[in-house]
Amino acid sequence: MSKLRVYGQLPTKCALIVGAWDPLLQETENQVRRLTRRCAQDGNQLVPVLLDPSPASRLNPGWHPRFECAEVRIQRLLAIGAPAVVRLSLSRKDLDQGVELFLNLLSAHLRIKALFLNQNQSLGIPGKGDRRTIDAVCRRRRIEVIDVRIRAYRGKREVYRLYRRKAFTSIARVLGRPLSWKGHRDRLRLPLAPGRYRVRYAQDSEDLMRHDCPRASMDVTRNGRGIIRAHAPRLLWLGILRYQGKRP
Repeated sequence: MSKLRVYGQLPTKCALIVGAWDPLLQETENQVRRLTRRCAQDGNQLVPVLLDPSPASRLNPGWHPRFECAEVRIQRLLAIGAPAVVRLSLSRKDLDQGVELFLNLLSAHLRIKALFLNQNQSLGIPGKGDRRTIDAVCRRRRIEVIDVRIRAYRGKREVYRLYRRKAFTSIARVLGRPLSWKGHRDRLRLPLAPGRYRVRYAQDSEDLMRHDCPRASMDVTRNGRGIIRAHAPRLLWLGILRYQGKRP
């Protein structure tokens, strides 16, 4: 069953950009900034629709690791100028229904004027969410479909390669920040290999971006539980700095 949650203040009319953005790359952030300015010239506002979990992980479970929690990506999108972010969770059954269901869910909350899509982007299975179907459905609903080129694929492949090598310092250079998670100190569940990690932590997402925020070691158990070896806040934002090896 689909779930929809809004962060921020929804505008009266908008253009949408859709993606999972896991992780949220600098190329994507720059693209959102450019499209925000473009929409303002047309009298619209850009609203990112964050698909979480990603449709690819629904269609091919186990093939697509989760790099960051949705809250981190949402806060970054709001920080770079989005008036609101819609977080949409779609089941496998929802994906089978495709673009019609997608637009029905969003049209209940938004007056959609335009939809920005990457050239090869889809919103469901072939025949229901492929590009030809999207164009036909949007034409009928008087929604303009606009092609954009989001040059993020190379960056995501690089992050995936570095992630498998546990090269988190290099990932931070690619992203301009460490891979980040939000959670309760005593209930952290992280998609990380067992071992010891060097992390930094803060009480909010903005402080986490500062280089002088507190640092600590964190042990990750076989079931993914994170145990921080410091007196950290109960609710915290966590940045992964580097892998320190197996636990002693």
